[in-house]
Amino acid sequence: MTVAKQSGRPGSRRSLGDRIYNTLFRFLGPAQLGPYDEPAKPVATPDLPCPRCGAPMSEHTYVETRERKRLRCPAPGSAQTPS
Repeated sequence: MTVAKQSGRPGSRRSLGDRIYNTLFRFLGPAQLGPYDEPAKPVATPDLPCPRCGAPMSEHTYVETRERKRLRCPAPGSAQTPS
């Protein structure tokens, strides 16, 4: 059995594939493991109340202007009732 000599430079024995893998690993991270056929489960978000009027946030609308985005609360008593 022969023992390969190592030069004084650190990492000089690594193959080209190992160097490419280590470089890509820094940017891409580890492999994504898990079931490939199942879609990701959506995270259930509760419908939180508005801090200004107390109505659910799903009933609010956003008005966009050039400078900012404003939250418009629903008018009181505007909830649609079935007739």
